[in-house]
Amino acid sequence: MNINNIRFRPFSWIKRCLVKDQRRPCRIRIGLFRGLTLWLNLRHQ
Repeated sequence: MNINNIRFRPFSWIKRCLVKDQRRPCRIRIGLFRGLTLWLNLRHQ
């Protein structure tokens, strides 16, 4: 059974309801890429 073949994906549906469809900056705080700012749309990640 492949998850991509399931018509109703409850977690994806809940995420679409809770997360706004907008891009916003997310700054990496620790690690090798510390200080780098990424513009992410969390609804599609």
